[in-house]
Amino acid sequence: MFYNVWYNLTMISNQFLPKAYTPQQVAEMLQLSKNTVYQLISRGEIVAKKIGKVYRIPQNSLSFIFTGDS
Repeated sequence: MFYNVWYNLTMISNQFLPKAYTPQQVAEMLQLSKNTVYQLISRGEIVAKKIGKVYRIPQNSLSFIFTGDS
């Protein structure tokens, strides 16, 4: 029973929750320093959510870099 509940929650989270990255992961993807990513977050150029002490950056907030849309 526990396995079925866990499996269903895992499937739901994989299907419906957006992919989110850490500032370090974004820095590596964009070949920027981690400090630059934090500066972009503080200026509002990258949308991020602070959860506890760490930031999470949704995948769709990075699309402006490639499309030019804000």
